[in-house]
Amino acid sequence: MEKALAGIDSLVAFVNTSGIRGRGTLIHISRSVAVFEVYNPFSLIQMSEVLQEISVMRGERVIYKGRGVVTSIVSTGLMVIVSVTLIDSWSALNHLEPGAALSEEFGKFISDWESGLNISDGYQLAVNKFSNFLAETSRWIEEAETAIVGDINAHPEKAARFRESIEQVVTGKLSQLLYLFQDEAARVPEEDSMIYKAFARREIHPYLLCAPFVWRTFYKPLGYAGDYEMVNMLLQESQTTGATTYARIFHELTSSVAACIAHRNRVTIMERTLGEEAERVQDEQRVFTALTVACGPAVEIQRFIRRNPRSSQCALHLMDFNEETLEYVKLRTAEAIEESGNKPALKFIQKSIDDLLKDIHLESEGFLPSYDMIYCAGLFDYFPDNVCRNLLELYYRWVRPGGLLLTTNVHPNNPERYLMEHLLEWYLIYRNEEELLSLAPRGSEGEVYADETGVNVFLTIRKPL
Repeated sequence: MEKALAGIDSLVAFVNTSGIRGRGTLIHISRSVAVFEVYNPFSLIQMSEVLQEISVMRGERVIYKGRGVVTSIVSTGLMVIVSVTLIDSWSALNHLEPGAALSEEFGKFISDWESGLNISDGYQLAVNKFSNFLAETSRWIEEAETAIVGDINAHPEKAARFRESIEQVVTGKLSQLLYLFQDEAARVPEEDSMIYKAFARREIHPYLLCAPFVWRTFYKPLGYAGDYEMVNMLLQESQTTGATTYARIFHELTSSVAACIAHRNRVTIMERTLGEEAERVQDEQRVFTALTVACGPAVEIQRFIRRNPRSSQCALHLMDFNEETLEYVKLRTAEAIEESGNKPALKFIQKSIDDLLKDIHLESEGFLPSYDMIYCAGLFDYFPDNVCRNLLELYYRWVRPGGLLLTTNVHPNNPERYLMEHLLEWYLIYRNEEELLSLAPRGSEGEVYADETGVNVFLTIRKPL
């Protein structure tokens, strides 16, 4: 990796998903990765976020202009060190002229190419087996589908039976190949990981990106991982399942791994907790008030409204930074109200985590806690400890005595970690039970537990009366 020039001669400018502009000092640069330091008193950057309009500058010359995915965040107090995978073409070539500089640039290209050959035999074998299986399976299913079903849209019932007939066989073999791939990926040294990932994606993506879940996770059209439609897909709530039988099978398989099952369990647990807390508060002859932060599609709220008559005596506030997400949730909760007849008071709040963290520094004297329950599920997977700790302190201030805080985190034993990182460009900040509990506000008493998969960890904090 090439070390960049220091100070004012090496700057990185960018725009985050919320549209906030930031800048940092370049530390290292290569053809595929930039590492830079950013002043980050609140929360400019989150894991797996697609930073837009990245400009890497040396003096007055822009050497890279494009997008990048955040793969690592290391907090050093008010500063954070950020690693970004660069995903667009380099602009440095536009400024080159024939001569020594061009020769040097081509020499770097050759060096990078040679580095790409230094991939372990085990990893190459795992990738080649995986890609070969996908290629041959795709071809066989396409031919069989044409001969047996014809147009799957014209014969949906026959297409469904066709898919059911082969899905279990495909699943069994795919599980073996995924295990082999992830076992080899776990052995890859961190400093070499970008070369390995590029090789795996080059070989496997042509056969996997037809699956809607894989495509959306990798490309992140809203600029970040875990957007509302991605969550809908892993909850199997989405209408988008793939254009062919092959695409539908692999959409189903990739959205049914342990991490996705854990997410479904999480929604069930949150829906149940909403019901329990609503009962507790309504038994006191009060309206139950709850806030969900980074609500996403809020499937647990939709189900709570549809299934629980107590939801009519609730005031539910749904907060997200993304306007499209909130518009979607407004539509779906309105449908749930119309179909069930249960009519909670709903409020939709567009607010970023950066905005929330600024609230911590506001004068709190005279502030009255207003919520019986506050929860955020999945948010902490993308932010470092200091951000999560500050958020929990804010929630603790907002919740009434006797009220409940609930948050979640993905456990380090996530069996799909390397599938997510190597093929989907999906990075999380993992925490075990002890690490999640350490984020609880000082003086509070938290409890931690995991769902049945062991992949999702829950932290609950009851504020004393």
